[in-house]
Amino acid sequence: MITTRATYREVFAVGQFRVLFTGYTLYLGGETVKMLALSVTVYAGTGSPLLAALAYVAGFLPYALGGARSCWRTPTGGRPGR
Repeated sequence: MITTRATYREVFAVGQFRVLFTGYTLYLGGETVKMLALSVTVYAGTGSPLLAALAYVAGFLPYALGGARSCWRTPTGGRPGR
C-alpha cells in the first residue's frame, strides 16, 4: 500500500481546516496575552518577581493536571501498545 503525505497547500485548501486553524491560533494568542497580563498585574500589585512567575506558571496547571489525569485513567497507564 502506497500512501502519500498531504502538503500544506492541500491541507489549507480545505475551508473548514482554515477556519479551525485560525480559531485555534486566535485562542492561543488570547491565552498567552491573558497569562502575561495576569503576571504583570501580580507584579504591579506585589512587586515580587517570584509571585509574578508563579502566577504565570499557574496558567499551565490545568493542562499539566489534565494530561497527568488522562494518563492515570487509561488501562495501560498512558503507555501505548500494552
